[in-house]
Amino acid sequence: MVEENTNLSARLEQLKETQDVDFLLYYAKVVQLGQFRSSVLSVDNISAEI
Repeated sequence: MVEENTNLSARLEQLKETQDVDFLLYYAKVVQLGQFRSSVLSVDNISAEI
């Protein structure tokens, strides 16, 4: 029983780390998309001024 609890605790820790990594990847993509959107909008503004 103690060994099972230890294995479950280790597995939960692995899942938590995986979720943290997944969140960081998601957040990085959201930031990249935001930057891309800003750059596209700034290009549109420059085109409109010309």
